[in-house]
Amino acid sequence: MKRTLFHRMKVAIKAKIRFLFFALFSLAVVFFSAACNNTAPLPIAVFTGEWSPYISQSSDGISSGAGGAYGITSDVVTATLREMNYEPDYQFRQWSVIENLINEKKIHSAFPFVKAVSREDSFCFSEPIGQSVEVLFYNKQNGDDNIESIGARHLGVVQGYEYDQFVNSTFARRTSFPNETEAFRALIKGEIDLLPADRQVAFQILEHHFLKDKHRVGIISGFEKANDLYLVMPSKGPKGKQGRCDIDFLDRFNAALKTIDEKGILSSIQNRYQRHFESNRQVQLMAAPGFPFIIGVTEEYQHADIRDKETPTFIIPQGTRAVVVEWNDRFFNSGQFGIDEEIQGKTKVRILEGPLKDRVVWVPNIFVTMAR
Repeated sequence: MKRTLFHRMKVAIKAKIRFLFFALFSLAVVFFSAACNNTAPLPIAVFTGEWSPYISQSSDGISSGAGGAYGITSDVVTATLREMNYEPDYQFRQWSVIENLINEKKIHSAFPFVKAVSREDSFCFSEPIGQSVEVLFYNKQNGDDNIESIGARHLGVVQGYEYDQFVNSTFARRTSFPNETEAFRALIKGEIDLLPADRQVAFQILEHHFLKDKHRVGIISGFEKANDLYLVMPSKGPKGKQGRCDIDFLDRFNAALKTIDEKGILSSIQNRYQRHFESNRQVQLMAAPGFPFIIGVTEEYQHADIRDKETPTFIIPQGTRAVVVEWNDRFFNSGQFGIDEEIQGKTKVRILEGPLKDRVVWVPNIFVTMAR
């Protein structure tokens, strides 16, 4: 009887010891997992260059400036790297220098770059981190807005930039510049006739460096190219070669990019910058004496007389809000004023509301008022 009781007590004690050991082990696993998930982020150097509003060393009043960089693509890359438990340290260089460093395999990664045939063997690309819209700026004193006759004109390009195939194959005369600011200075002075550039980047440069002279340049109609932007890494060999890229890092970067998209972080960044850009260029379209209806036209009729019955027009609701894409010259240049003449002068806008929401149209200047 005593042996049986002693045996039972012994079994119970062993069970309690096993339970205590299991509990302590489980607690240790929880603490270990928590410690792994809260490890300090790893520093990572990422190379980039000045290209505001996508990336800049100057504060833009919108982004955090993490890693010493501001701009929409820097915010996207920062959020993605932090999702991977990295903390970026952005290293700014000239774009031509960065491209050489990639070709020589001396850096880990860089952004934002566009894809090009010339980069297929030396670059490995992430999923897109943003988009750029390339347009063609021209000096209004050296030529007109006619894409059919631009081949003989003098083109400016920036060292380290890749341009659309149309640009690369059309112009025989070209001059290279170390950066876009110098290129736009040459365009304004008439030293070159044309300059391809991202539309948003160009607006920033013209408004910050050439505010009094920006009316001297316009945008060629009929040429607009959207380009995806990427984070890039050096390749180890020609395209198609097994193991030519750091697949592990690219896969983790792409997975993290997808995660911040699913979390709504990506759209939050994009909306923040869009609101900031639009707030500086918002207008309201209002009717004028003699014109009870607001009229707009498409690009092909931007120079047409809206009073001509043969001109197809849109009717735009009174008070519609819009964002200016390109101001008409008459807002910058003084001259003789006449109602009839000003009816023909038009400003390019993107409609923000109503039945034409998101459509780009040309509206006579007399309908354009500043938003309140």
